[in-house]
Amino acid sequence: YNDYNIESGPKHESSMVLLKRLLNEAAPIHAVGIQGHWKSGQVPFDDIEKAIVDYASLGLKVSITELDVTIRGQSGGQLGGSVGRRRYPTTAPPSLDELNAQAEDYARLFAIFKKHEDVIERVTFWGLNDRRTWRWGQHPLLLDASNNPKPAYAAIVNATLPDNADDRVSPLEQIRVNDGGQGPNSATATPLKWSASGVLVRPISDESHTIVSVKDPTIVRHEGLWHIYATAYSTSARTWSMVYLNFKEWDDAPNAKLTHIDINPKLRGYHCAPHLFYFTPHEKWYLIFQSQHPQYCTADDISKPETWSAPQNFFESMPPGTPRLPIDYHIICDATHAYLFFTGDDGNFYRCRTKIGDFPNGMSAPEIAIKDNRNDLFEGSMTYKVKGTETYLTIIEAMSPARYYRAWTSNDLNGEWTPLPGADSWDTPFAGIKNVTFDDGVQPWTRDISHGELIRDNVTETPTIDVGNLQFLFQGRDPDDGGPYHLLPYRLGLLRLDESSEFPPPIGDVDVGAN
Repeated sequence: YNDYNIESGPKHESSMVLLKRLLNEAAPIHAVGIQGHWKSGQVPFDDIEKAIVDYASLGLKVSITELDVTIRGQSGGQLGGSVGRRRYPTTAPPSLDELNAQAEDYARLFAIFKKHEDVIERVTFWGLNDRRTWRWGQHPLLLDASNNPKPAYAAIVNATLPDNADDRVSPLEQIRVNDGGQGPNSATATPLKWSASGVLVRPISDESHTIVSVKDPTIVRHEGLWHIYATAYSTSARTWSMVYLNFKEWDDAPNAKLTHIDINPKLRGYHCAPHLFYFTPHEKWYLIFQSQHPQYCTADDISKPETWSAPQNFFESMPPGTPRLPIDYHIICDATHAYLFFTGDDGNFYRCRTKIGDFPNGMSAPEIAIKDNRNDLFEGSMTYKVKGTETYLTIIEAMSPARYYRAWTSNDLNGEWTPLPGADSWDTPFAGIKNVTFDDGVQPWTRDISHGELIRDNVTETPTIDVGNLQFLFQGRDPDDGGPYHLLPYRLGLLRLDESSEFPPPIGDVDVGAN
């Protein structure tokens, strides 16, 4: 017999009456399951222990069948048909005081369970971690959203050790499990840390273009120059367009001339969020961008924006499965297929593909590659192969409290994606203000680490990154400058990965400090 709320109050008394009647009638009842959904600070410890004793007095074993202890709020509601389909908003990360209070509640619960271990058959947690739980946004489990052990994990370990044990676990130290490894998908030994430059590229207007931002950059190193295509918002044209610039060294970037892509009459109007690469089979450069639907142009010389071909559509019409607002397209190829990835400002990361020999034609209808909460998976995605491995890395921008990046890995572009431990949350991002410091002499100028690209080790259709020399060209802005999104004054800056950083598996075997 398994039920909810039977540990206290009238329902407990009713359950006792029911069980006695069933036992008297020789019904095959062997145990009682208590669905343990409780809230931190309100766990009815005395009632729980009394219920265990009461059920044991009937000769029954007890299981705790659905254990979780929320930090905030009541039940978050069933997820329904999909683990990723959450109907409840995310909440702010829990404070240390809240985590410690939750840990104390879990410790008291397990002290009761241990005291009655002759009666308690099992304890089952209701979910995997704070991201894979029916109580989304309420942080109810032992592992956080990135699978890092919380103080509750250590509290339970300590509560179940013998009283004379001297090997108790500190919630603040790296937790190790019995197999000698680290706790499940634990955070990096040394979290990722970045240093940020000052503003390198600013919106500079000319006689024909009044622009307020430069953003969404794509960048390659080719023939001794850095080449950047980026989005600009023009208040004079009242639309998003693109600009091009090149320079030899980063010190030259602030003085690089912006060339507006509408110098090319084929590219006037709304085109933005570019992705640039060289497609080896065609011996052509491709520029991918949104118009809102995905489009592409080709050229032989990326330093001459006036030579790009007329935009072509990837789809004759947007296929079924396309979100209402598809944005931020990019291409990456494996040995057999070209993949078109994008986001939709809706918590989904979308994937289309076609055979290499058919590219750019024949793209499949979109399917969801990663699903999450809208605030936590928003836009600005990019996918890379990690040099020296068979691993792919996807980074996607999250929306709040300020813009930051999370990361996922996979060994198959057409397969499942796994959050990269220690690089998957506001507190431990792939790149965000929480793990960014500014270079000496640079006045902090942004809290957003927003839409950008990692600096690639190549220029071809399989964008590849070298984690031994990792840099990230990103957009940021003065947090005091607000207003409508299209008027936010984004500029470009550069992050450099600190050599003390260590990537977790599956990238962690690569030496970050080696160039």
